[in-house]
Amino acid sequence: MGRAVERSRLRSLQGGKYYYVPGFAEPGPGLEIIVNRERWRELGPDLQTIVATAASAAANETYADFHFHNVQSFRSLVAERGVELRTFPEEVWLALGRTTLEVFEEISARDELTRKVHRSFFAFLKLADDYASQFDARFLAMRRRVLAGA
Repeated sequence: MGRAVERSRLRSLQGGKYYYVPGFAEPGPGLEIIVNRERWRELGPDLQTIVATAASAAANETYADFHFHNVQSFRSLVAERGVELRTFPEEVWLALGRTTLEVFEEISARDELTRKVHRSFFAFLKLADDYASQFDARFLAMRRRVLAGA
């Protein structure tokens, strides 16, 4: 699957020399499985566990496959294709962010369930961002420093 992604990305770059990072869908794919609630309840606990475990395994394998092949294809995009990595200016990101938040607010105003999901998602997002800035970002910065000396 990842190789197909790599080939697709390489084909899409035939006419362009700029690759804007990070992508809007990054840092990863949104993978899910949807099962009819009535059918789910008809399954025994053993079959529910099998479905949940298989869905989790498929999502993890897909994410790992994409990540592995993205890492593998990254250098060839730059070195072999002459692609220039860029990022949008900060004012563009801020405008996209403001617009995204406005759309989320508009959607969450439609009904109570959507509002509840919206609040829960953003409460966790803030916690996750606090955590990532203290742990993930620092870990990646230290790893860069160590690898620079290797």
